[in-house]
Amino acid sequence: MDQKKTKRFDKLYERHLQMLKLQGKSEKTRDAYARAIRRLRDHFDCCPDKLTPKQLESYFAQLVETHSWSTVTVDCWGFKFFFNYMMQQFDIDVLLDYGVTGFPDTEKVINPTWRELNRSRNSLVNKRRYRRARFAEMTMYPETSDNPEKYNAWLKKKPGF
Repeated sequence: MDQKKTKRFDKLYERHLQMLKLQGKSEKTRDAYARAIRRLRDHFDCCPDKLTPKQLESYFAQLVETHSWSTVTVDCWGFKFFFNYMMQQFDIDVLLDYGVTGFPDTEKVINPTWRELNRSRNSLVNKRRYRRARFAEMTMYPETSDNPEKYNAWLKKKPGF
């Protein structure tokens, strides 16, 4: 890397380390994530924020062959942290658009038969609810025996509920 690119990397690297520390990452995590970024820089001899998704894929393919899965996993987490931070700070959207395809919104379709059954069920439930309320009202406030006609009419209505 030339001196200008090295300065750029050093600046980004320092910000990366600072962000790791601010987020409360442990010392070993910070070391592992920093090592992953340095390893990526050394492999491509350029600043990691300029890499394309194809380059990262080829790098991971080589990394899987030469290192353990735990190293690959930790490096992946380190890259994710670095690129998420970089995208947030510098609007790098190279990786954001990679492999993303549009998906149309789905429409909610309700079967008309089900809708009719649901409507009739709700109607019956509401009728039953009304009758229970009416029965409770008639039980709590029965017509008095002062007016026998009303009382007998009430007694005839009551079994219907």
